[in-house]
Amino acid sequence: MNRPERQTVLRIIEYRIQARLDDLKSAILIAQESRNGEEKSSAGDKYETGRAMVQIELENLGKQVALVEKQLLDLKRWHKKPESASAVGGHLLHLSGKPSIFIGPSLGLIQTEGIAFMAVSVSAPLGQRLLGMKTGESRGFNGVEYKLEELA
Repeated sequence: MNRPERQTVLRIIEYRIQARLDDLKSAILIAQESRNGEEKSSAGDKYETGRAMVQIELENLGKQVALVEKQLLDLKRWHKKPESASAVGGHLLHLSGKPSIFIGPSLGLIQTEGIAFMAVSVSAPLGQRLLGMKTGESRGFNGVEYKLEELA
């Protein structure tokens, strides 16, 4: 399997997160236009219910934007490779016979530009299991053996 370079992985992840942020911001604009464009009908309750539902949607989108913006900030911090000799957030783990895993934002399996890797959160069960691994170490998770060949 082709081992992706760390900077390539970071660039792809940043692109994906930025695209998600752009989508969320577009959804907010659409929801705001919908809320502001609601005409008050003779059935006032229907109007108020519609506005309240749009407001709830805007609040949910706002929370998602905050989460995605935090992911972008974390990613900027991880552009510098962690100094740790064991796996921590920001490391790219090259594994024996498996796609590499970046410990950072949770994006799942990414296949692009002729490479494949997984982006796994430090709080995800797999991320938790891989934290602290050192080169040459093996750990099992859900019946699958992960052997760390290199930390990048």
